[in-house]
Amino acid sequence: MLQILTLIAILNFSKTLTLKTGNRQINFRAIRTQFTFALLTVSIMSLVILPGLPNASAGAVDTICGDVGDPEIISTGTFDNIIVPTPNGGSGNCVLQGDVHVLGNVEVQPGAKLEVTGDVDIDGNLEAEDAAEINVHGSDGPTIDGNVEIKGTTGDTFIKHSTIGGNIEIEDQVSGGASGDIEVNNNSVAGNIELSDNVAEEIFVNGNDFTSGGKIELTDNTSTDGNIEVNENGYGASNNPSKIEIKGNTSQEFFEVNNNDVDGDIELKGNEPMNDMNVENNVLVGNLQVKSNVSDEDIHIQDNDVGGEIEVKDNDTLSTGGDDIRITGNDAGGGIEVKGNTSDSDFDVNDNDAGGEIEVKDNTSKDEFKINDNDVGGELTVDGNTTDEDIEINNNDVGGEIEIKDNTAVSNFDIDENETGGDLTVDGNISEEGDIEVDDNDVDGALTFDNNTADDENKVTNNTVVGDLTCSGNDPDPTIIPVNTVGGTLDCSD
Repeated sequence: MLQILTLIAILNFSKTLTLKTGNRQINFRAIRTQFTFALLTVSIMSLVILPGLPNASAGAVDTICGDVGDPEIISTGTFDNIIVPTPNGGSGNCVLQGDVHVLGNVEVQPGAKLEVTGDVDIDGNLEAEDAAEINVHGSDGPTIDGNVEIKGTTGDTFIKHSTIGGNIEIEDQVSGGASGDIEVNNNSVAGNIELSDNVAEEIFVNGNDFTSGGKIELTDNTSTDGNIEVNENGYGASNNPSKIEIKGNTSQEFFEVNNNDVDGDIELKGNEPMNDMNVENNVLVGNLQVKSNVSDEDIHIQDNDVGGEIEVKDNDTLSTGGDDIRITGNDAGGGIEVKGNTSDSDFDVNDNDAGGEIEVKDNTSKDEFKINDNDVGGELTVDGNTTDEDIEINNNDVGGEIEIKDNTAVSNFDIDENETGGDLTVDGNISEEGDIEVDDNDVDGALTFDNNTADDENKVTNNTVVGDLTCSGNDPDPTIIPVNTVGGTLDCSD
């Protein structure tokens, strides 16, 4: 309309335009008319041709997949966006496979199903809310350049063997009694993997690598019929997650965090497996923290290579009829702190290598309590622990002092064949039905044996002590034969 009005104005103007100079008059009508017709031609061409050309300002086209066929299969083509609709006359079931390129997003509406397999490229996000099922997989591997955002799925959620340019976020899945697993396995991920508030039969986050140092977070998830597993994530120094954080999850079976390579920390807090909790063979630059977990069976923290410290605090296998707590075979660049744990069976802190100190404090065990064969760069402190059976503190190689204080064993209490770079202090310990024995230790400083109570005998024998060996306040008086080798003063008469 604007072009036509402009043309009329120009035509009218061309009829009245003249130029006078002296006695001469020049008429520009022909020239102006020619220009007007040229403009008219361009205007008409614009009106006819432009609507048929691509319009950069026009909105993207949404393609519906899942209104015909069950499933409806798209195996080739380029699309702006794809929507999988809620079943309402159609199947609501879509399969994207093969040479499919989506320039924007894929949206899955409530009750719908989506499978993405093969060499599918999605430039935007995959978004689903209250879907029936999501399955992204394939040996060739789909590529999603944006985020995967899935909420409230009622069936399976699988993201496997895919390349993800952003985050993987899965939340509020409710299986509703049907088969509903969550598997996030063997993906290459630029962002984070975050699972929260899901209820599924099994939950697996295994074998993923992280191209930009993302993290793994599992928070308040429940597996109703199987394991929760976070295993084998990270491949080499450039593809490791920056952190693994697992909090408030409940597993009907095993809980496993094994064989991960992590550039930062691993933290497990407030989880409740009905079977074993295993934290094994992980390699991490930062700290390993296992806190306030409750297991119906064993808690095993074994064979981890930790650049920082290991903290094992306030875990429980007793209140639910559980079993052992074992902190064994770990290598820590810093210290190892084992505090406030309760075991329904054995309690072992064995074969660990700590660059700092090892502190074992205020733990409770129903069976044997063992702190054996550790290599400790700093001090070894064993304080306030209680067991219904024996306590053993044997064959430890300690760079600093050894302090064994205020522990109670129902049966025997053995402190044998340790080597210490400082003092050995044994103070305020109780053996309710057996002996307290300090035998064949190699002590670079002083050996002090004070205020210990044994139902049978106190024994301080066969020790080699660079400094003084003193005893006081013990019941009964300690036996010191076979004789000790003492570089300083020997005073054990009590």
